[in-house]
Amino acid sequence: MVFYGFFWVFLGASLVRGADLRPIGHVSIGFAIVDLWFPQLILEVQRASGGKYVSLTISWWFLTVVFFVLYAGVHGKAVAFKVNAVLLIILALLGFYLRSA
Repeated sequence: MVFYGFFWVFLGASLVRGADLRPIGHVSIGFAIVDLWFPQLILEVQRASGGKYVSLTISWWFLTVVFFVLYAGVHGKAVAFKVNAVLLIILALLGFYLRSA
């Protein structure tokens, strides 16, 4: 959680200060690449818990795509921001409506 919290605090601080968002795009690629190492860990947790935490896996996939699309958005692809907005709305709804246990 701290790993993702750092990114969102970094993004929020940049938005409040009116800073350029391109460094956020570069950081988001790093987060997305690190996310690509998590599937094995998440699948091991699911196997150990007897198939629970499916919502974690689904949310994780959406979040990885959000990080990749954010890079395109801050580097001039306006459509990417619209795609990212839809993905974040879906991610928020999944967080509320998917059963975590």
